[in-house]
Amino acid sequence: MKRAMQVGLIAATALGGVLLWQREANRERRLAHCARNLKAIHGLFTQLVRQGPRKDMPPVGKQNPAHEHFAILVLFTGGASPEIFCCPAGEALPAVREADDSFWLDAESVSYAWRGGRTRLEDALQALAACKHYDGHTDSAGRHRGHPGGVNVLYTDGSVRFVPV
Repeated sequence: MKRAMQVGLIAATALGGVLLWQREANRERRLAHCARNLKAIHGLFTQLVRQGPRKDMPPVGKQNPAHEHFAILVLFTGGASPEIFCCPAGEALPAVREADDSFWLDAESVSYAWRGGRTRLEDALQALAACKHYDGHTDSAGRHRGHPGGVNVLYTDGSVRFVPV
């Protein structure tokens, strides 16, 4: 009986370690996926800048919601996937493609915030976008969303760094 309890305790400890390892691996996977999304958004931004000024581009100010900024990137660059605007640690669902393969972004289909105002980052002028939520944000179903301890931030040089919050 004592031996069975020891084996059971060892098995429970090992299982707990595996589950902890799996949770950490999932966290790292979501962070990496988020960073790839932000780098893809940077690619759209770079493509738009290379096109040069456009007379048909609507005015965008600092007060516009993030999804409007990202919608302009999609509208004037084409070829983007709606999935890149959804952080895997967030609650946003990708925009639905129309029959002609186009899509329109709204507040529910974008997980990222466009830098348009004050921020506490030391290199704030170099920041373009970041995850909207960090761990502690609870979605409509009561699940914790966001990256534990901080957010991924996209910088003008195309790099993405995790910034503790």
